[in-house]
Amino acid sequence: MIRAEQAAGAQTSGMCPMERDDVGILRKKWTYHILQGIAESRANRFNQILRTYPGLSPRLLTIRLRELERCQFIRSSVIGRGPRRVRWDITEKGKDALPVIEGYSNFASKWAS
Repeated sequence: MIRAEQAAGAQTSGMCPMERDDVGILRKKWTYHILQGIAESRANRFNQILRTYPGLSPRLLTIRLRELERCQFIRSSVIGRGPRRVRWDITEKGKDALPVIEGYSNFASKWAS
């Protein structure tokens, strides 16, 4: 019973429902690169992101974009009419997360054996 109440509390507290913890998504592979590309407006459309980061697969990009949007680090908007074109923009929450991820990345690079 306590676990169900805790889970319900996490759902209603505004935390990311997928991770229960926004920090969880920030540790995932490619997250920093995707957020940084969107923040700098270098890459804010699906194929632009794929071209910017050659090792990133379309499947993983789709997963990360959905996770980032669900956790409100980015938001999507449909551009124009006709064929569906989606543009992603970073949110204030996403901007606040960038230094955290960069610091973690710098620490890992410095202390990796």
